[in-house]
Amino acid sequence: VATVDRPQSRSLHMTKLPNVVGIQSEPFDPDTFSAPIEEEEYRGYVHNMVRWRYKKNTAGAYDRDASGRLLRESNSRIVQW
Repeated sequence: VATVDRPQSRSLHMTKLPNVVGIQSEPFDPDTFSAPIEEEEYRGYVHNMVRWRYKKNTAGAYDRDASGRLLRESNSRIVQW
């Protein structure tokens, strides 16, 4: 089992995903996205890819929380049952 250091003020959740689900570790950027390269890199599992990006407001600037950290948004929803 891996150990991970984390700040006391944040929670950390870990899970084991099936091998048909991928998680993109870098923020999504439509300017650098290449479907053929990603398809090759993830062996065709791009339709089951969890992606995220930094949230932008209507003016196109990045949104931040009260502490000044960039807000993130994702194409996925985690459901616990």
